[in-house]
Amino acid sequence: MRVYVSCDLDGVCGVVDRDQLFDSASADYRHACRLLTAEVNAAVEGALAGGATDVVVNDGHYRMRNLVPDELHPRARLIAGRFKPGFMVEGLDGDFAVAMFVGYHAAAGVADGTLNHTYHAFELRLNDLVCSEGTINAAVAGHYGVPVGLITGDTAAVESLREQIGPALQGVAVKTGITRLAARHLMSVPEAREAISSAACDTVIAVRDGRGPAPLKLKSPVTMRLTFKESLFADAAAMLAGAERVDGRTLQWTFDDVLAAYRTFVVTYYLARGVES
Repeated sequence: MRVYVSCDLDGVCGVVDRDQLFDSASADYRHACRLLTAEVNAAVEGALAGGATDVVVNDGHYRMRNLVPDELHPRARLIAGRFKPGFMVEGLDGDFAVAMFVGYHAAAGVADGTLNHTYHAFELRLNDLVCSEGTINAAVAGHYGVPVGLITGDTAAVESLREQIGPALQGVAVKTGITRLAARHLMSVPEAREAISSAACDTVIAVRDGRGPAPLKLKSPVTMRLTFKESLFADAAAMLAGAERVDGRTLQWTFDDVLAAYRTFVVTYYLARGVES
């Protein structure tokens, strides 16, 4: 059984502030990367214990070079690098039996979501479904017929994706948001790793036995609406084919399927980053 792991940094146990997320020269960031690597290793170890035969791990945070390669589980196959067409789901296809999301966070604007945001957009909707990063990534997985069986992160991230996918989705909430830059941790770092490993094992067994969640399937055509933080980002993305300007910060497109929507969404991300810099 092939298992796909997509990881982010914001939802990791012990991570609560932007200082831990971006500055490669910072000791806080380097420590956070080791915390992430250990949580991913826990997921890999659990998946293997449950019967996985192959585990691919895609580094999905920021420049996507956060996992410490020589500390990563030796059975994991790493995808890393800051320019990937598939971004947080690079390498995912229909050959995988299940996907797992490690270290994820809530969508932009969620009051109790620690470090909440949605890629570079302020708000993303697919067919009126308000999307976290977990939602749109799960929808891409669903396009390939792959269910998301596990999410780890803050409580808001876990609960919101479970509402969209269903109760069969395994979830490990390691912290609960107090504000966007503070959290109450629900377990110690070692306990979080143990919980993630156990949940990953249970996920693989459930999928093998036909008890896992169904893939998240969106009806076609897919309408994508993006509301950016600033009008300048919308100005740049409005040059893309098919864009309809809804207001100063909001654009809308209609696509045949979610994969086409996602590809355009990734382009808007890179465009916004380029304009910002």
